[in-house]
Amino acid sequence: MKISARHVLTPEGFLHDRTVHIENGVIMGIGPMEAQADYTCDTCVPGLIDQHVHGGYGADVMAANAEKILNWLRFMLKNGTTQVLAGIYTFPVDQMRSALKVMREVMDLQAHGAGGARLTGIHLEGPFISRNALGAMDEEFILAPTVENYKMLTEGYEDIIKLVTLAPEENADELIGYLTKKGVSILAGHTAATVEEGVHAFEIGVGGICHFFNASTPIHHRKPGILTEGLLNDNVYCECIADFVHVHPKAVELIWRMKGAHRMILVSDDVSTTGLPDGEYIEESGHRVIVKNGESRTPEGNLNGGSSLSLQDVRNMISIGVPKADAFYMASQTPASFLHVEGGKIIPGVRAEILCLDENNMPLVTILGNEAAKYE
Repeated sequence: MKISARHVLTPEGFLHDRTVHIENGVIMGIGPMEAQADYTCDTCVPGLIDQHVHGGYGADVMAANAEKILNWLRFMLKNGTTQVLAGIYTFPVDQMRSALKVMREVMDLQAHGAGGARLTGIHLEGPFISRNALGAMDEEFILAPTVENYKMLTEGYEDIIKLVTLAPEENADELIGYLTKKGVSILAGHTAATVEEGVHAFEIGVGGICHFFNASTPIHHRKPGILTEGLLNDNVYCECIADFVHVHPKAVELIWRMKGAHRMILVSDDVSTTGLPDGEYIEESGHRVIVKNGESRTPEGNLNGGSSLSLQDVRNMISIGVPKADAFYMASQTPASFLHVEGGKIIPGVRAEILCLDENNMPLVTILGNEAAKYE
C-alpha cells in the first residue's frame, strides 16, 4: 500500500511531498512523492489515540454487548481514531466486572480479525475517587483505594487494565505503589487533593491528571490544590477535554502553554449520548441524560461526557492558534508515550496507524494495519 501526501507528520515534524510505503500492515519507509498511490491526501498524521472515552453514538461500554462495541469501534476508526481505552466508570462492582468481561471478548475478537479502532485496554475511572469531587459519578458506588478492593474488582482481568484514575488523597499510597509495579499508568482525578498531597502523589507514581479542571478542586491563590502542581511539574501529563464545553478555550490554551504538546493529552470523554440528536435518553446503564445543543448532561445539569470526537478536539486546538503538529501530537504521540503503547508515530518498522486528511483537516481514510476505513 502507498499513501502520497503533501504533508506527513513524523516525530521530527512535517515532511513535505512524501509517499508512505506499507507492507503487511507495517510502515516500511517514507520516500519522495509518487504519482501512483493507493491513497492521495493533503496531510498524513498518526492515527489518534483516545485514552478516555466511555462510548458514543448510542454505544455504552458499561452495558453494550460485544457486537455493539465493535460497531462503535468501526465508527471510531472511520473518524480517525486507531486506538481506544474503554472507560469503565464508578458503578456497582458486578456491573463493572460485566463490562470488563465484554471488553475482554471484544479484544479477543479483534485479535482474530474483527475490525475497528483497536481496543488497547481498559481505563478504570474509579471507583477509587473522592466524595468531594464526584462530577457525574454516583457516591454510592465509591470504594476505598486498597489493593484488596482493586484485586476484587479486576480479578481475571488485571492484564487488560492500562490506566486507573483515582483520588490520591484517599489513603491511596499502597494502591499507587502496587499499580506502578504492575506497569499501570495512573491519573489523579475526581480528587480534592491539596497541592502538598499532589506533590506527594506525583513523587510516588501518579503520572498525570484526569480531564484537567473537571471534577477537581479549582485553583485558588491561597489553596492552590493538586491542579497547580500538575501545571508546574514538568513530568506530569494533563488530560484535557478540548470540546470547548468542558473547558473554556482560554483555559485550554493555558494548559497547552504550561505543559506543551508532549505533556498535554487530548481526550474526548465521550459517552453513549455523544453525537445523538437533542433529546432525553435513558442510557443502557440506566442513567437519564439530557442532550441539548449537543451537550450531554445529567438531569441536575452536570456535564456527563464530551461533546465531540477526538479529531474535532484537534481542530479546536488549531482554531485557537496551536500549531498543527502540536495539536495532532497531543492526540496521538503523547498519549502513546504516557501509556507506553505502540502507536502515535509514522516511522519505518511500526504498525501502520495513519489518518489521511483533506486540506480542511477532515478525514478521508484511516489505516490500521491492513485495514483501510473510509470516512462516510
